[in-house]
Amino acid sequence: QHIGLSKINLHLSQGIYGLLGPNGSGKTTLLKILCRELFPSEGEICINGTPLKKYSSLEREFFFLPDSEGVYSSLTGREFLEIMGRLRGIPQKEIDQKIDEILEYMELAEVGNRKTGTYSRGMKQRLKFGLALMLDYQVYLLDEPLQGTDPLGRGLLLKWIRNLGKKGEKIILVSSHILHEIEMVADYVVAMMDGKIVGQGKMGEIRSLLTSVPRKLRVKLQEPKALASLLVSHFELTHLTVGERVLEVESFEIEPILKSLPSLALDHALHLESFECADERLEEIFALLTRKRSFQKK
Repeated sequence: QHIGLSKINLHLSQGIYGLLGPNGSGKTTLLKILCRELFPSEGEICINGTPLKKYSSLEREFFFLPDSEGVYSSLTGREFLEIMGRLRGIPQKEIDQKIDEILEYMELAEVGNRKTGTYSRGMKQRLKFGLALMLDYQVYLLDEPLQGTDPLGRGLLLKWIRNLGKKGEKIILVSSHILHEIEMVADYVVAMMDGKIVGQGKMGEIRSLLTSVPRKLRVKLQEPKALASLLVSHFELTHLTVGERVLEVESFEIEPILKSLPSLALDHALHLESFECADERLEEIFALLTRKRSFQKK
């Protein structure tokens, strides 16, 4: 039996939170439970102390932006926003005014009368964000919102998320498996792995955590033994593995090592092919979080 989520204990107040974890860690499942697309087998979710199941107007509290496209391909962008506004009970005059503003703001004014089936994935994401702008919610659940967006769309969506967070009294939960995306918008992070929350706290705590444990560096080059000798003489290493055209290093001093690599290679005629910090991969970051409990809950 596969358990999607286990022992979830989460408290969110107003602000922007990053829901960060590798693919398959349970992020989407958690978001769908929060907006009642799925139901937990055990436990209870409350809003301001009131059990979620007692909310008769939940759809007016939560906005869920799914990872899937979630728009009607037979409708134009303008028609999509208009119908959703009517379902929300917004007066037609106000809908017409808001649609023009939203299409302009999301850089979709020129394609507002085109069928959404002709939109790119990024354009559809911007249209769904526009819907969130038109409809006022208390909680915004955004599942991988930047996936498939171009640089223009990405910048607009990041700006929108940050601006929404400044309004206050809103809870915004943004899921991603990319640490850099979360850093750009969130003040706090909820870290998930294997269906469990392994930590919750300020964004900077993940970065500080990575300086409190040895990190790994993998270097591909033609002379791994020569580089190993140089690193041993210049830095304190906790582990060293020399292979064929590859060198793996573990140290508390990874940042200084990274800065010195180009000059060491140049001064000693080493032929570097590539190098990467293995710990920058989310799976390994969260393995660190699981092992080291100094990443405290907020």
